[in-house]
Parts: sequence; C-alpha cells; structure tokens
Amino acid sequence: MSRLWFKCRRMVGEQPHEPKIGPLPAFAASDGEAIALFEHTRHKDPFPDIAPALLNTADLIDYIAATGMLHPFTIDRAKPADMLKPASCGMRLHGEVLYFEGREPKEARKITRTLEPGEELVLEPNSITYVTLEPVLRLPDYIAARFNLTIREIYRGILVGTGPLVDPGFVGHIYLPLHNLTCNEYVLTGGEPVAWMEFTKISPNKSWHDTYNSHGRCAPYVPFPDRKRELTLDKYLARASSKPIMSSIPVSIEKAERSVDRVRRAVQRQVRIVGAFSFLALVAVAIALAGVVITVANLVEDSNSSRTDLTHQVSNLEHEVEALKAQQQTKR
Repeated sequence: MSRLWFKCRRMVGEQPHEPKIGPLPAFAASDGEAIALFEHTRHKDPFPDIAPALLNTADLIDYIAATGMLHPFTIDRAKPADMLKPASCGMRLHGEVLYFEGREPKEARKITRTLEPGEELVLEPNSITYVTLEPVLRLPDYIAARFNLTIREIYRGILVGTGPLVDPGFVGHIYLPLHNLTCNEYVLTGGEPVAWMEFTKISPNKSWHDTYNSHGRCAPYVPFPDRKRELTLDKYLARASSKPIMSSIPVSIEKAERSVDRVRRAVQRQVRIVGAFSFLALVAVAIALAGVVITVANLVEDSNSSRTDLTHQVSNLEHEVEALKAQQQTKR
C-alpha cells in the first residue's frame, strides 16, 4: 500500500516545498548599527560555546545578527533557500561594475557603472567583468570566509578564482572578476545572488576566548593589516597591474584571422602566377606545334615535288629508250 501511495504521489507530479524556518534574529537595520555591533564583538566572541568549525546555517545567522559581519543581509522567510543553504549564504550582486572596452590594451577604455537591483548586466563572450557583492564584510578576529559562484554560473562556464580565503579582520566589499570564456552572451540581474559564501570559526586564541589555555605555547597571533581594509575596486586593480586587464582571446582571434587572411591572399597570388605561367606555357606549346606542323608540311610538299620531278625524268628516259629501239630496227 505504501509503495502504491508513493507511486501515485510521483505520478501527480507533486512539487517540492520550500523549507520552513522559525523566527529570525534581528539583523542590523543600518550600516551604522552594523559598525557598532562589529566594534563591540570584533575581539570578543559572543558565542564561545560554538566549536571552531564550518558554521551551519543556525550558527551563521546568529553570528551575522550579533556581530554585524554582513550588512545589508535579509532573508525572505517564504523563500529561505534563495539565500540560505545548510552551511552557506547567498551574496547578492549590487554596486560598482567595471570592465574595459577595446580590442587591445593600448586602446582600451575603462567603463564603470553602478548596478542597481533589477538592472541587467551583460557578460560579453570572451570578456572579463568586475562586479561587486552587495554586503559589506566585517569579519571578527575569529571568523574566516570563502566564496564561489552559484552553480548556475559555474555551469554557464563563467569562471572566478576558486575558493579564495577572506581572512579574519577583513573589512570591505568583495569584488569578483567574472571570466566569460565562452562564445555565449550571459545576462546577470542586480539584486540576485551570484555567489555563495561559507564561514569558518578558527581555532581559539586568548585575544577573544576567555577560557583559552595556551599549554605553555607563546607563538603570536598575527592580525589582519589595517592597510588592506576597505580597499576600492580601483585600488585592487592598481595593485594588480598598471595596464588594463582584459581577455586575450579576442586579440588572439583577431591575430589568427589576420594570419589566415594573409595566407589566403598569398595563395590567391600564387594561383594567379601559376595561371599566368600555365597560359604562357600553353602558348609556347601551341607555337611549337605550329612550327612542327609547318615543318612537316614543307617536308611533305618537298617530297611531293621531288617525286613529280622523278616521274617526269623516268617518263623522258622511257621515251628516249623507245626512240633508240626504233632506230635500231630501222638500221636492220
């Protein structure tokens, strides 16, 4: 009976339901409130009983609410799976977009814009586009993060650095260089999650753990440097290279097309040259054949003339012989 009931449920095509979640803690309502929460908990773990490990959804949500480490951060309770997985949360696309236009770096033009929710961003084939994740990260000293693209973008063939680590103490936006190395044009929409981020609580240290036991060890904890906090996208690019950063594929394709065009023109020239030589060769052969024909005709004509002369000579000799015979008979 249970198997038949299960089969009937599958036949009617019952749709899977969104997971149901309970009440959510209050997240920071403003950036100022998020900063205040961060400063209060930056060096002091509010949940020391949570073990150092990859944070599950419940622990992650509590840390976001208590430390302000992501702002803004909202969850639609009717569709929690849009922003939450068992051990990660979604990072929406919103903010500065930057890319370079032009065929080669020396003629490239930097294009910047602000992508608002609902606006479309086109990722051109064989291009690199820098985008901004919406929330500001303010990671306390005891939490690290990693991120990667959503599964949809991965299967589209869009690439980003795999699993880059965001160290504890980092403050600022996350900027992603999206590499569209395919021949397809893709469209992203502002406000949609484009990446998933996971958070890991690192091993305890006396700086933020009241019951920390060093067991006689004295190695120092190295905090995140202030000079690397709150960097802009332009500063990241300036540190990376003084030249425009573009995909080399369009340039390589253009060079290959120019090479093919040069080879095509060279082949066409050779065909024309060979054709001209072939025509001259045919003319030469025709002239040679004509000379042979004329020579043979002359030889035939000379032969015919000689034969006629010989025939006349033979005929004259015959007449002379007959005349001699007649004289001989007369004398007798």
